[in-house]
Amino acid sequence: MSRMSTFGTVLVTASLFSATLLGGAAASADEITEPTSDIVTESTPAPAETSAPDATADVKPAPAAGIAHPGGTAEIADKPTNDAFAHAGIVEGTTVTSAVDNTNASVEKYEKTVFDESSSFRSFSTVWVKWKAPLSGAVTVDTFGSSVADTGLAVFTGTKMSNAKRVAVNDDSASGESRSRITSLPVKAGTWYYFQLGSSGQIETQTTTGAISFNIAGHYNAPANDNQGNAKAMTGSKWSATGTTISSTIESQWEPTSALVAGGQKRVNSIWFKWTAPAAGTVDFDSSGSAARPLYINTYSSNPGQNIGVVAGGFGVNTGGGVASILDMPVLAGTTYYFQFGDLTDAHGATKMNFAATYTGPSITKLSVTSGKLKGGNYVTITGSRLTSVDNVKFGGNSVLSLKHVGSTKLVVKVAPGYSKGKVAVIAYNGSIRSAVVSASHYTFK
Repeated sequence: MSRMSTFGTVLVTASLFSATLLGGAAASADEITEPTSDIVTESTPAPAETSAPDATADVKPAPAAGIAHPGGTAEIADKPTNDAFAHAGIVEGTTVTSAVDNTNASVEKYEKTVFDESSSFRSFSTVWVKWKAPLSGAVTVDTFGSSVADTGLAVFTGTKMSNAKRVAVNDDSASGESRSRITSLPVKAGTWYYFQLGSSGQIETQTTTGAISFNIAGHYNAPANDNQGNAKAMTGSKWSATGTTISSTIESQWEPTSALVAGGQKRVNSIWFKWTAPAAGTVDFDSSGSAARPLYINTYSSNPGQNIGVVAGGFGVNTGGGVASILDMPVLAGTTYYFQFGDLTDAHGATKMNFAATYTGPSITKLSVTSGKLKGGNYVTITGSRLTSVDNVKFGGNSVLSLKHVGSTKLVVKVAPGYSKGKVAVIAYNGSIRSAVVSASHYTFK
């Protein structure tokens, strides 16, 4: 997935490909190393600011007033639309490669520009970019590739300029390198980070303005459901699950990476979902809503770590243009199914799985009598659905003494003696297909 937008003279491109950390160690909170580095990490980022910034954050300011000339003509002083903190341009993605232009940019009230209190170097002609961390982890931010000879870079959190907190700053990334770099910046998923980009110098007249490159690359934490043992549990007959394969892996102990189709691409990562079928029937599921990239879905019954195996017909592959899907997969009541979902290339990113079930087995919704004597012999009316073909009912494992159909939604049964006192499950059978155990299908022997 990528996004390209223009704000003033700003061109932004962002990619959802997973990134490799560019390297380097973060400077300590009060340390400035000369001449190899001017990185100053001022503090750990503030607690997550998951709400969007001020409502005015993306409103473009009106152009500056015209400047009169002796000849009677006028020209517009075109400030970048992202000149102010409140109008920071938005970039997206786990890896970002973009460019801004700080020509005619200014410094606003409350804006912190000095790199450190003992130095006269600071940022001039600053512009702003904001980015919401898609995941928690650590990132490297730099201005490598800029046409501006000497850049300044700083990172802020907050909602407006007056309360913004600078959490990291850098002038020169290394001795002899006047572009800026901040390494190992900790980020928290859902937090907005504001990046101040400007021209570095001691005197503004000695600085130049123009194109400044802005790059983010990072190492992010693996998703919580990266491993089958932490599969995200889903319930119900219809559900839609979302997740990300960024930083996800293949488990080295057992998880296969082989292609699901002859000559196809291998599986490079996976995330997991699980679901216990409440009744017998069939299910459909697919990856619709995910980015159009090569994806796969694979299903297992019970615990795949025990090599139970792939459910027959239970895989789908998307080579990039459509969706990976599995249709009419048979399921049995009470069986837990695991869904392995991931990428066939390194283009990791957000995912989505849609699910729908069509049940064909019997279902119990009510018992007319919920308790009786241990010796049995009493009659119970069972209400439910798809009961026409039910050929047996068991109370705690014992088949009933008699069974009578009353339409497709009712059965009248005579309870057999129980094994012991206590609560038992009532299950209706249509051959090997059985009803699910639910709260309404319990009976107590007294």
